[in-house]
Amino acid sequence: MEVWILPATTTALEQMLRHAKVVDLCNTDESTYRSFFMAALKSRLPKARLETEWRRFDLLVQNDGRNTLIEFKYYILRRCWGLDGKALQWKGGAGVQNEREFWDCVQKLHRCAHAPLHDKYLVLVYEQIKDGCKRKTYGASYGALGASDLIDGVKSFERDSLICKVLKIR
Repeated sequence: MEVWILPATTTALEQMLRHAKVVDLCNTDESTYRSFFMAALKSRLPKARLETEWRRFDLLVQNDGRNTLIEFKYYILRRCWGLDGKALQWKGGAGVQNEREFWDCVQKLHRCAHAPLHDKYLVLVYEQIKDGCKRKTYGASYGALGASDLIDGVKSFERDSLICKVLKIR
């Protein structure tokens, strides 16, 4: 893995948690995490060139003659509320649709034919659901990710209630 990706990912996750203390975790999103990631990356590599939404990929990083594509997935369980203050349905929970989107994203990176391309990563951040929850959890969907024919390797860490996995895609 590129030496900069894990420190940028960790810093972004810590910044997201500080931000969540102000706005609540349920009000955070992938776009905000990506912005924190880019700021952390630029603080380490000020000469790196970044481009969001590059040819349908979340982020292109160009540094020292290397081209790196990064996709982000950010999964948080949210409770919806009515105008009367009553609890409504849940949004964004773990399930078949999120898993399909995740694996479609892995495939998209794996099949990417743009050249020269040196590295491809998927940065996955998800909420750790507390024990006793009767719903399917993100941990059940993504906790056992490891090397495969599509994934070169996975680095995992957690901060508070968030789990982060950086997948290097083949």
